[in-house]
Formats: sequence, C-alpha cells, structure tokens
Amino acid sequence: GNIESIELGVTQATLDVCDKPTPETLYDAKFSLQHCVSVAILDGQVGFDAFESDAR
Repeated sequence: GNIESIELGVTQATLDVCDKPTPETLYDAKFSLQHCVSVAILDGQVGFDAFESDAR
C-alpha cells in the first residue's frame, strides 16, 4: 500500500531549519526533513547518493 502520512516528533529548532517539503536545490535537499525521511523509508538509509541531482 501507499503511505498516506508520517508523524515525526521533532523540536521547533529542527522545523525552523529542516522544514523544506519541496527542496529546489541539492543543498535544500540535504536540510529537508521530508526528503531525508522519504529516502530513509524507500531505501532503508540515507547516504550521499540521496543528494545527487538524479536522485531527486
């Protein structure tokens, strides 16, 4: 099945820096909580290759 939503417990400071649901650059992807969690779910880990341009 499809994942409809995910809830994370994070601090406000984390949201201030990492709440980037649609990162426009590779730099933004590195600091996107949404991107990193999605990669972790799909790939089982988040490595450097998750931030290559063709990975987005």
